[in-house]
Amino acid sequence: MIGGGLARRYVQSLFEVAQEKDVLDTISGDLKLLDDTLMNSPELTSFLNDPSTPKRAKKVAIEGLFTEISEFSLNFVRVVIDKNRTEILSEAYRIFQDMIDTAKGILNGTIQSVIKLDDKLMDEIRKSLEKRFNKKLILDNRITPELIGGLKIQVGNMVIDASVKSRLENLKEILAG
Repeated sequence: MIGGGLARRYVQSLFEVAQEKDVLDTISGDLKLLDDTLMNSPELTSFLNDPSTPKRAKKVAIEGLFTEISEFSLNFVRVVIDKNRTEILSEAYRIFQDMIDTAKGILNGTIQSVIKLDDKLMDEIRKSLEKRFNKKLILDNRITPELIGGLKIQVGNMVIDASVKSRLENLKEILAG
């Protein structure tokens, strides 16, 4: 559950401190390092998420592994461990980046297509959506063969589904109904 309410509240506190201390980039880098490490080490993730592992052992492990991260980031991890919410650590970087983008007036979105879209078409779609949302957009193109054809665009909570698959499903419902 990316950006879940509980995780968002924890990360919001870290974000506010990072803004106040003007260390957004530093904290972002720390959280990226933590995220990358957890993604590449299922053993560490299991260790941190295991309720039978003593909190002190978890903190010692984190402090030993991440000697180069800032004290703000380390304190965030300590609080998450103290509150038995270590699952938040796997979401923290993405939530933090989302908060940075929101503060800068940037929206992130995804364009799903059957083939990779060329840069010119991606740029045209981005410009059109920026006018619609009146914000700067960063779009990612994901290849999704199941769409059969067309596009599926998601920006925030809004989805524009102009895929062949969607049209076929709608036609099926009309014919069945």
